[in-house]
Amino acid sequence: MHAYLCHIGIGNSLWSISRGLARKVEDYKSLLMQADEPRRGDLDGRVSLTATGLLNFCIFFLEACIDQVDYMASILEPSELLRRMQLYCEDEIRAERLPKGSFDLLREALLAGSFERGKADMITGYKERQARIVLADLVSKGFLMSDSPKSPVRLGFPIDVVERWFPNFIRLAELQWISLVTIVDTNKNHLQLGLRGAKRSLGLSHNSFRNGNIVWGSI
Repeated sequence: MHAYLCHIGIGNSLWSISRGLARKVEDYKSLLMQADEPRRGDLDGRVSLTATGLLNFCIFFLEACIDQVDYMASILEPSELLRRMQLYCEDEIRAERLPKGSFDLLREALLAGSFERGKADMITGYKERQARIVLADLVSKGFLMSDSPKSPVRLGFPIDVVERWFPNFIRLAELQWISLVTIVDTNKNHLQLGLRGAKRSLGLSHNSFRNGNIVWGSI
């Protein structure tokens, strides 16, 4: 369902309707079945299936979408993201781990979604050679990503920046790091439940991390 919504241009990889439906799976199944029921009288639509049931399911589905958008917004705090990115870049530039002009390019990627590589000099105010050096450094470290060496670049999210850029996400991970691990007690021949991290509770899997970057579609 999530993949189809993205395919037709509804939503993006920052949130997934799958999580919202999973939280109310019984309501989802019940309303879905009701949407396939026969008409409930002459005033219930003009086809063989109930219009009322379909309407109720659509309302439930849209409310689940809104709930997930609000949920991810509360974790990621997009209104604060730009400020955190700027503070991070200032610290890293002082430590000589990022080149000057880094924030200008990252801000452009965040606000514009992507930008052409040839615009790096205009964005940073540097000459073309220096601007390309800054751009190449950010790409090599995963702060900017692209589909090919010459295609437009977009914002990346290296694992190392998550704690600084998305502190609420990290706190949630710490609170929900509860998964069940099975420990076999050979003496009593029974299973004990232990505590171990919970990627499951966050909806994360091994595939959530690729090449040192978070794949937000997996959240």
